[in-house]
Amino acid sequence: MKLSILIIDDDKHFATAMIDLLESEDHEVKHAKTFADGLAYLRREQMDAVLLDVDLPDIRPKKGVDVIPELRKIQQGITVIVMTAYPAVKDGVFAVKNGAYDYFSKTEAEDRILPMLERVAERAGFQRTIKSLQDHVQAKDPFVRIIGNAQNIRSAKEFARKAAQTDIPVLVLGETGTGKDLFANAIHQSSLRKNKPFVALNCSAIPAELIESELFGYVKGAFSGAVNEKRGLMEEAHTGTLFLDEIGDMPLLLQAKLLRVLETKTLTKLGATKPIPCDFRVIAATHHNLDEESKKGVFRMDLYHRLNGFRIMIPALRERSEDVEMLLQYFIAFFSAQYQKTIAGFDEVSKQALLRYQWLGNIREVRNTVERCVILCEGDTITSDLLPPDVFGSLLAEIERESTPSKKSPAKATAKTVSAKLPSKKKSR
Repeated sequence: MKLSILIIDDDKHFATAMIDLLESEDHEVKHAKTFADGLAYLRREQMDAVLLDVDLPDIRPKKGVDVIPELRKIQQGITVIVMTAYPAVKDGVFAVKNGAYDYFSKTEAEDRILPMLERVAERAGFQRTIKSLQDHVQAKDPFVRIIGNAQNIRSAKEFARKAAQTDIPVLVLGETGTGKDLFANAIHQSSLRKNKPFVALNCSAIPAELIESELFGYVKGAFSGAVNEKRGLMEEAHTGTLFLDEIGDMPLLLQAKLLRVLETKTLTKLGATKPIPCDFRVIAATHHNLDEESKKGVFRMDLYHRLNGFRIMIPALRERSEDVEMLLQYFIAFFSAQYQKTIAGFDEVSKQALLRYQWLGNIREVRNTVERCVILCEGDTITSDLLPPDVFGSLLAEIERESTPSKKSPAKATAKTVSAKLPSKKKSR
């Protein structure tokens, strides 16, 4: 990957040699002879990396390791690599603590800089992908918040876009954690009702005896404790959209009352005698197979057919595994910003563990796993020891199965043995 690199060094001969070496690898290289010139250049141009000499005439008695924060103030995510003609261990340690990506002696430059920049290129590519994802999420199209390029998720989004242009009831089906609520919200935001209320109720999160009062509302004195009148969620959703999540868990008696509201477009509050107009678009979602449950009598068949005006099936994450890496990148960016950290990505072992994991909890499990890792991470890379035991243990078990003869007892796998089994990367020339 091509990088934009700024060299800040007053040694003309060394800088020229570095420029020739880096340009031979197709990197774009600029040169500043003083720290002040380097700062001025960074204020004008966005760069991927800075090669900073530790000893510059215009920062004495300070050293390059002391002024790294000034560079990062101008471009927060920039990679700073410190170089010196007179290496000292304490300077290297201080450079890294002060925010440098790495530190090397100029005498080792030819051997060390290209492999180092290969890792920087991976990091820069990762950050560019994250920015692209963030730009997509901030775009006007509500469906771009649904991350994924797999054919099955693209098809689901296309169906949802078409449904959004109508007032037809929509039934969103999929396993827990697949993002059914995101689809419901995107459909509403893309519809003619987008400027009207979007009201959601999770039917499995409220006790059965309370769902009716939540949906229909009640008048004062309707029952013991009803000291004031209450507007129900269906009344709140009037002219907008009502999203009934986990509709399969709604009690049968309430299903009949909901069906009547959908057919008559009126509702009667608990304790009231006069119906009131109620016009909303309904979107329902569930992980249950309502077709089977309606045949068994567990779910009302007439309500099922009323809700099933337009069915959208959300694929499980294991059915679109090519999207896992994109989701990992997105959630790293999201939680790094939330917890004010600068995390570039995963090391190779943890990345392989995450990509091979089954994700039975779907996107919700990815989100929770990445948030945990970001909270625990103290550097700029998430390592395998930060992964939940079941995620990393799944990779260890797979490596053991692949590497252990069937008649021998398995040798215990570790992060080192996993790393050794993973495909090696091509070295820079």
